[in-house]
Amino acid sequence: MDRLELIAAIATYTLLAFFAGWFASRLIHNMTRGSASDPGPMRELSNQLDAANHRLELAQQEADDREQAYIDQIADHEQNYATLLEQYRNLQG
Repeated sequence: MDRLELIAAIATYTLLAFFAGWFASRLIHNMTRGSASDPGPMRELSNQLDAANHRLELAQQEADDREQAYIDQIADHEQNYATLLEQYRNLQG
C-alpha cells in the first residue's frame, strides 16, 4: 500500500466514522426526547413544582411569624427585667 492509498483509506475511514457517530447521535436524540404532542408529564411536573413552591412560601411565612413572636417575647422579657432591676435598685437605695 503506497502513501496515496493510505491517505485515501484513512480519509474514508474517518468520514465513515463521523457519519456513523452523527447517525447514532440523531437516533438516540429522536428516541429519548419527549413528544411535543403529549404535554401531560410536563404539565404534571409543572403542577408539582407550583405546589412545592406554594408549600415553601407557607413554610417561610410560618418561620417568619415564629421568629417575630420570639423577638416580641424577648423584648417583653427584657422590659420586665429592666422593670424588676429598677424596682430592686429603688428598694436598695
